[in-house]
Amino acid sequence: MKRKILAITGSRSDYSIMVPVYKAIKESNILALDLVITGMHFLPAFSLGVNEIARQKFATLHPLDPHPHLSMTAMSAYLLKELDYLFENLHPDIVLIQGDRYEMLPLAMTAAYRNIPIVHMSGGDYSGSIDDSLRNAITSFAHIHLTSCSLSTQRLLKNGEQANRVIEVGEPGLDNINNLTQLPKNELFSRYHLNDQKPLILVTQHPVTTESENSYQNMLETLKALDKINLPTILTYPNTDLGYKGILKAINEYQDRPWLRILPTLGITEFLNLLSHCSVLVGNTSSGIIEAPTFKVPFVNIGTRQINRLRATNVLDVSYHAQEITSAIRKSLFDEEFRQSLVECINPYGDGHTSLKVVNILEKLQITPNLLSKWVPSTESFI
Repeated sequence: MKRKILAITGSRSDYSIMVPVYKAIKESNILALDLVITGMHFLPAFSLGVNEIARQKFATLHPLDPHPHLSMTAMSAYLLKELDYLFENLHPDIVLIQGDRYEMLPLAMTAAYRNIPIVHMSGGDYSGSIDDSLRNAITSFAHIHLTSCSLSTQRLLKNGEQANRVIEVGEPGLDNINNLTQLPKNELFSRYHLNDQKPLILVTQHPVTTESENSYQNMLETLKALDKINLPTILTYPNTDLGYKGILKAINEYQDRPWLRILPTLGITEFLNLLSHCSVLVGNTSSGIIEAPTFKVPFVNIGTRQINRLRATNVLDVSYHAQEITSAIRKSLFDEEFRQSLVECINPYGDGHTSLKVVNILEKLQITPNLLSKWVPSTESFI
């Protein structure tokens, strides 16, 4: 019988990051994946959709369709109740959790109450928002930590996690680049009715939960800057964290600008192709930190959402002021010295082979009483 791995996805972003891992689990002779689908996947404007995930056939799916207007708190309570029923029937061997979205914490809590080992990916990252609290809470529940970079590894060790439980594997999202079928620029631009002789600006800006009341104004500053630049721009919708309605309100006020193309959602293949051919990425998406360095694409990082994350040399940090944003975009587009320097840009988040490392760990993990006694000092190897 195969070892049962249980994971959860609540948004297109966390699912896209984990696709290489889910695919590698499916290809394993030892592992089988059960995947809970919830959250944003049931909001048509934001989701990949359950049917799209089902077509990929990576896992046995378990849809948990919440009320569309639940707060994050109510959603967490809903998931705690539903996951408890699910665990009763599934009896997973290992729970695999990626990152810090609020859907992940109820899964960690349920697994901990039922004494199921938790493998957590991307612990030790730091952003300066509520995500840090969620991520650190999951870290406290987790028994094995798979980190994205050296800085995150150091943070976990400094915070008291045992070295035999921390393994640096890199970011799984980079595996998507290695597996990417890259479209020629002229074909891609023709698909979106873009002039391939002009620079393309790609924009994704999410709400910051600790600054949710400022989301509308912060997005307006970005749009004012883009209006000054007046170059072809593709903008994708934010996630549905607290404050997203303010961002959508600002976007709607600019929707008729001739330079702007709004695409509510993009699949990972389309997004990475656009990222590879754009001239600059703008906003506060983690893709500017994780994926953009591999493509040597400048990232104008706005505000605090990615604060204190390890950066490559492609990142230009600015505050929520249109003038600063405009200047950074112009530097990204027209400063030849800066653009030339990106030829030497090195991605600090791995080599694009994370999924194989993760599957190897899931296959070999020794599920012992000592593994589950995480607060008892130990030098035992669990892999």
